[in-house]
Amino acid sequence: KLDRVQGRGPGVDVYERLKRNLVNRTGATSALLAGYMLLQYSEGAAASAALGALGSMLYVRSLVAEVDGLQPEHLPVVTLPMERIRSKRGPSFAVSTSESIDNVLLKRLLQARGVFQQAVKPRMAIPVAVAAAVSLVNAVLEPDPLDFGVALAGFLAFKPALLLQLWDDLKPYFYSASGDPEELLAKYMPPKGEGDADPES
Repeated sequence: KLDRVQGRGPGVDVYERLKRNLVNRTGATSALLAGYMLLQYSEGAAASAALGALGSMLYVRSLVAEVDGLQPEHLPVVTLPMERIRSKRGPSFAVSTSESIDNVLLKRLLQARGVFQQAVKPRMAIPVAVAAAVSLVNAVLEPDPLDFGVALAGFLAFKPALLLQLWDDLKPYFYSASGDPEELLAKYMPPKGEGDADPES
C-alpha cells in the first residue's frame, strides 16, 4: 500500500492528509446529524441517521482502501477529460488506457466497459443495503421506527466532507494575489527535470 508509493514524494503526504480529512469529517458530520435528530426529533430519527452514517463510513473506507491498493503506475480504463493537465505534461502523458487505442469503435467499447466496471463496484451496493435494512426493521417493528429520508441523509454525510476538501484545495487559488489558474494546476505537475519535456520546447 503506502510503502509502494514512497517514491512519489510530497504527493504521498497530500494524499494521506486528504484521506484523513475525508474520514474524520465524514465521522463528524455523521455524529452531528445523529445528535441533531435525537435532540430535535426522536430516537427513531437518530437511529435512521446513524444507520445511514454507518453506510457512509463504510463507503468512504471502501473507496480509500481501493485507492490504497492501486499501484503507482496504475491507469484507469477511462477517466474524466484532463486536457489542461495533459497539455502541460507532453504528448506521451496518458490518463487512461483507452487513449492508446486508435480504432474508434474499440475505444468506445473499452470506455463503456470501464464506466460499467466503475458502476458495479461492491461499494455501490452499500446504499442499497442501507435501504434494505430500513425496510427490514420497519417490517418487523411497528409503527415504522426508521425513516428512509433520514437514513439517506445519513448516508450522504460524506458529501459535506468532500465539499470541505474541495474548498481546502481551491482556497489558496481564490485568495492568491494573481488568481492565476496555473497556480492551481501546478500541484499536478512533476518537479522540474522529471516527466516529459515541455511540448512547446
